[in-house]
Amino acid sequence: MFINYVNGVGTDASYGDLQSGGTVDVFTKDHEISGTWSRTSKSSPIVYKDKTGNVIGVTPGQTWVELLENGASLTVSS
Repeated sequence: MFINYVNGVGTDASYGDLQSGGTVDVFTKDHEISGTWSRTSKSSPIVYKDKTGNVIGVTPGQTWVELLENGASLTVSS
């Protein structure tokens, strides 16, 4: 999940903006799905959608979410 860090990365006053939306790469069931994430308010859940607008379901169980800064590179290797 790519987000904007307000006030930069690694500063005492920085925080991740989890309301504006952005791009996402979801890895589930041995597949990578690229798409977008959005959130309508602080009390709403984050919604992940693929490139065609379908909601991406997350596999039940433990889920990890990495918050990368917008523009960061993502390298996947098997």
